[in-house]
Amino acid sequence: MERAEQQMSARQRSDVESIEKLKANPVFLECIVSLLAAVEDETVDLKLANAAELRLIDERCRMGRESLAAHGRASDLRWRPASRFWSIDATARGG
Repeated sequence: MERAEQQMSARQRSDVESIEKLKANPVFLECIVSLLAAVEDETVDLKLANAAELRLIDERCRMGRESLAAHGRASDLRWRPASRFWSIDATARGG
């Protein structure tokens, strides 16, 4: 019984953390709420459900681009399209 309670407690903490993260990203939260509403309501036009899903995908892509850009700025990594890999950009360091 104790193990089950520990697992439930860990799950509850995870749920709370997830909800806090969603609250910190209101656009993402709005997309998820719209998608869930469309899924739960069987009378909803499929175009609305599809639009909600596309908004969610767009938001995830935007967040991913922002994250990669921030990581690149922090680490002086630059994309070299001709070689198709990331490398250290010496010019970013004044070299």
